[in-house]
Amino acid sequence: MTETQGEFLKKALEKAEKRGYQFNIGPEPEFFIIKEDENGNYIPADEAEYFDVEPLDQGTDIRREIVFGLEELGFDVEVSHHEVAAGQHEVDFKYADALKTADAVITFKEAVKAVVHNLGFKATFMPKPFLGINGSGMHCNQSLFKDGENIFYDPNTETQISQEALYFIGGLLKHAQALSAIFIPNC
Repeated sequence: MTETQGEFLKKALEKAEKRGYQFNIGPEPEFFIIKEDENGNYIPADEAEYFDVEPLDQGTDIRREIVFGLEELGFDVEVSHHEVAAGQHEVDFKYADALKTADAVITFKEAVKAVVHNLGFKATFMPKPFLGINGSGMHCNQSLFKDGENIFYDPNTETQISQEALYFIGGLLKHAQALSAIFIPNC
């Protein structure tokens, strides 16, 4: 029997915790707000581009409702904006420990879909719903804390990146193929 992703994450976090570490993730989920055209095809709900503002960005009111809904659920929303492609949006919430964040991402997706549905549209987190325009992803900013301090930060280096952070990045690169089975199992 194989471990589920949640069980795998819990075991990895327990090992880190025994060594005095707290692993945090700050996600930046992207999604499309779509509508049906007169032929029943799904199309982007607006034509705005990256960081456009009103009146071109018709998603401002929708994102505002999404943010209000998420805040009612206890999310600490940091930023929301239009992304690069028509109909594409991003709403980022504050980092937290990896397990809490993993659970929050699932709640986030369902909440966004519900709010958008209530406004007469649909939301999709599909990575590439439209041919020829940018697709969606979810950057995950990572940090490792020990004794309340971010050990990826070193103010005494030229880059302000610690040796631990460089080792961490090296580990991610070394194990990228295996990690993709965990991080990108399906759409």
